[in-house]
Amino acid sequence: MVFDPVVNGRTLHFHRRGSYDGLMLIWDEETNTYWQHITGQALYGGSVGTKLNMIATTRQITAAEAIAQNPAARWYSTAINPDQTRHLRHMHIMNTQPQRIEQLITQTISIEDARRPRFELGLGIWNGQRSIFFPLTLLHMTDNALITTFGGR
Repeated sequence: MVFDPVVNGRTLHFHRRGSYDGLMLIWDEETNTYWQHITGQALYGGSVGTKLNMIATTRQITAAEAIAQNPAARWYSTAINPDQTRHLRHMHIMNTQPQRIEQLITQTISIEDARRPRFELGLGIWNGQRSIFFPLTLLHMTDNALITTFGGR
């Protein structure tokens, strides 16, 4: 998700800061608040009761796709910092040794949602009132394309 960092006229500066209920938390320096990184809801700290304004959802694309969409696109990059390097190591462990990370993640879950298998990968869609989930195995079986109706569309 991409959120507007301005809350009540003040620009907040965010950092990754742990996890809760199996999801990553972000934290801001200015109000010492922990935020849920998917919904933008303030969970603990000076901004509790506030929700970040969502600008857009993110979508990863390749450089070739970006150029095809906008031939004038520019790519700005910097060297990977130590925090990003550490995060990449954790991601590698999650991908190669999920059982090692599972215990750490499950310790953060207060009430487990047992409707789906734990850590099942897939595509979840939520429109504010309803949700639907497509397991990754289903998407692979349908050649990564699925036509359905959701929320009258």
